[in-house]
Amino acid sequence: MKKTILFTLVLLITFSISAAAYDDAVVLFNKGQYLDSLNTLATALGNVTNANPTEEYRLRILAAHDHWKMGNYGKAMIHFRRCAELAPGKDLYIDMMLISLQYNQNSDAAVYARKILEYDGTNKHAAYGLGEVSYRANDYAAAKKFFEQCVSEDPELYVGWNGLGKTFFRLKKYSEANTAFSTALALNSNSAELMSNLALSYFYMDKKTDAVEYIDRALSLEPDSKSIRNNHKLIHEENLSE
Repeated sequence: MKKTILFTLVLLITFSISAAAYDDAVVLFNKGQYLDSLNTLATALGNVTNANPTEEYRLRILAAHDHWKMGNYGKAMIHFRRCAELAPGKDLYIDMMLISLQYNQNSDAAVYARKILEYDGTNKHAAYGLGEVSYRANDYAAAKKFFEQCVSEDPELYVGWNGLGKTFFRLKKYSEANTAFSTALALNSNSAELMSNLALSYFYMDKKTDAVEYIDRALSLEPDSKSIRNNHKLIHEENLSE
């Protein structure tokens, strides 16, 4: 009886410590202090036992996002994969898909997208992920299908419209690309990337005045972007040569 009481007491103490650490780490995360958040989680993770998988999960998911914010892909994935062992689920796989896309781990992103579909067969995030993977593999027919599914599920998801615009552009369907980029920009009006994409579609539609307007706006927002500078050079040099 004493051993049982003592074991229960130790569990309660450990849980209260890890709960306090989690709450403190969340505050630090929201302040953008990701390393401090990680350091706060470290001791709590060391104290969590196999008897408390729920607490381990929430500590690790926050640690994964700390590492993600800091650009530590490998370390973030260690925590994400452990979370998948503890409690696999749709939202977890969405995170794993998105970080894999960000770091160009395209085959992994496709795997996680398929796992999302096991929970939700019409999931917009999975459709976006598969569209992006297909686009990167130059399979524009598949990319078009997935991006169209994505925006059909959520017409306000601007990244889906941007992906669809990029796909139409690669297919040399510049008017359709322009419509998709315009929709994306209407949903995210301060995006320099979208302005640049829209400018390029206007350029290939031979609407040079509109192209100049949008590429100049894009460059003013992100003057250090290499892709925007290249598009700016292309559009303005073409205008100068006329």
